[in-house]
Amino acid sequence: MRHFELSEITGNFVEVRKYADVKKWIAQAIEAETQKSEKSLWENELTAEQVADLRTSTITRLSRRARNSEITSAIKRLAGCSRESRCCSAACHECGRYFQRAFVRAVDRFIRKRKNAIVERMVSITIIPADAKIEPNELQNFDILNFVRRLKSKLKSANIHLGIGGVDFSFNEDKDGLYEPHWCPHIHIIGWTSDVKRLRADLKRLFPSDGAAIQRPIRVTNFDGTRYGISYRYKITFDRRVTYYDDEKRRRKTAYPGMCSEQNVELSLYLDQVGLGSRLILMGLKAYVRCGGLKLKYVGP
Repeated sequence: MRHFELSEITGNFVEVRKYADVKKWIAQAIEAETQKSEKSLWENELTAEQVADLRTSTITRLSRRARNSEITSAIKRLAGCSRESRCCSAACHECGRYFQRAFVRAVDRFIRKRKNAIVERMVSITIIPADAKIEPNELQNFDILNFVRRLKSKLKSANIHLGIGGVDFSFNEDKDGLYEPHWCPHIHIIGWTSDVKRLRADLKRLFPSDGAAIQRPIRVTNFDGTRYGISYRYKITFDRRVTYYDDEKRRRKTAYPGMCSEQNVELSLYLDQVGLGSRLILMGLKAYVRCGGLKLKYVGP
């Protein structure tokens, strides 16, 4: 169902609910970001031209497999994306880039504003739950909202009540067949803690290793607050990880050869289905759009 509202940003009527997965504030955040300068916000940020090429590549891959209404709808949505009418699909690299830029501005502003108000240490947390592996061609059955809900609950039990980040996806394989190929959903967040050592111990207890595919399921490090670091909490490109044994260095290593076309298609269709907002993780915070940009408000535990 289409829903038009008068934009406070441009004064024009814009579609804020053209698609069921699009939340109003996300559409507004993307619209607001399109009005800002295209100047890079962090080192090695993808350019507007690069993400336009990535959107075209996604459409091309989908077109080669246009066998059902789901794929046809995704193609139509992505192909219709333009500066005047953004599709706001989570599979669209252009919309993803604008939302990521809005995210970086908002988090950067929040960190600087509350730098002296928060006495706890700011940390980067990566969690790869060993029980969340998904078989190829089964990604459409993954309940991302329940995944986020369970992770937030465990983070709260580890005394993380303020945090922001996002869900990331990788496709993992092992060259020697030590584990079966699978989709690996995981999270990257910025959190605040008064005891890093205890937090690391609590998370290791809550997220055990499976001994094969996911040997180090958690990582907690000091966070430097850079815009690049913030951008990594909400990624718009995703990896294929292939582990192998390096005979020369006598240890296992990881290569990143890029996803196969079928993996790209499966992930694109899934992201288009679940929406940009489903990947966002907010703890103790509320997101809203005001005065021409995305803002974050502290609402407590």
